[in-house]
Amino acid sequence: MKKYQAFIITTLTSTHLGSGETHIGVIDNLVQKDPVTKIPVFHSSGIKGALKWHFKNHPSLNINVIFGKEDDQPGHLIINEATLITLPLRSTHKVYFECSSPLVLEEYFESLNNFLSISKDISTFINYLRTQTSDFQMFDECQNIEIEDYCNSSKIDFGSTGELNEVKKLLKDYCHIDLSRFAIFKDEIFQDICEHNLPIIARNQINEDGTSGNLFYEEVLPRRTKMSLILGDDGTLNSDFSSFCDEIVKTTEIIQFGANYSVGYGFTKISKM
Repeated sequence: MKKYQAFIITTLTSTHLGSGETHIGVIDNLVQKDPVTKIPVFHSSGIKGALKWHFKNHPSLNINVIFGKEDDQPGHLIINEATLITLPLRSTHKVYFECSSPLVLEEYFESLNNFLSISKDISTFINYLRTQTSDFQMFDECQNIEIEDYCNSSKIDFGSTGELNEVKKLLKDYCHIDLSRFAIFKDEIFQDICEHNLPIIARNQINEDGTSGNLFYEEVLPRRTKMSLILGDDGTLNSDFSSFCDEIVKTTEIIQFGANYSVGYGFTKISKM
C-alpha cells in the first residue's frame, strides 16, 4: 500500500533550479515554473538528483532500493514536483513579508487532501479572498504598508471569530508561517510577480586564464522561500521510507538543490509538515 509524507523546503540561500529557458534580451537563465500558472516549481528529476547525491554515501540507507540502481532497476521512492507555498517580498514594514495567493493555497491544500487525506477544506476562505478587490490582504492591521510596490491592502475579515481562528491554525500548522508577516495577493498580481519580478543576479564567467568572460543574468528564488514537497513509498520501502524521511529532516542536514553549489546557491532546510 502506498504511503506519503509531506515536507516543507525553506531556502537558506538564493536558489536556482534552471528551466533551460531564457528571457530574450534580459535574463539568460530562468528558474523552473509551472507552464500554465508561471508559479515556481522544483521538477521531480532535479529533486531526485539532489537527494540521491546528498545521501549517496549514507551508511544506513539502502540508496539503490530507494532511488534505483540501473535503468532496469527503478527506485521505489515516489517524488512529486515541489510547489510554492510562500515567496518573500520586500516591504516598507518588517523588511519582508511571506506572500502567497488564493490559487497557490488552494492547490497546496488540494494536494495535501489528495495524498495525505488531511480532510481540511479551505474553499470557503479561498472564495472569500477572491471576492476582495485590494491588491493584497493580511490578518493584521495593514495601513500604510507597501509590498513590492503594491500598497492597496485590506485586513482579512472572514466569517466568525471561530472560523477565522480555524483558518489561522490551518495556515500555521500546514504552511509553517508567521501570520504577522503573511500577505495574500490577488492571483493575477502574484502570478505577474512570479513570472516577471523574481530577483535577478548578474554573474561573470571566468575564463581559464583568469580573465573576465561572459557576463550573464540568472533568475533565482530568494532565501526564505517555502516550497511543498510530497514523497511517497510505492509499497515496497516500508521501514526504509520512514528512515529516509527521518534523515531528511535531521537538524544537521542542509540539502543543496539546483546549480551553482560552489557559489552558495540552493542551500535549504527541510521540515516535516
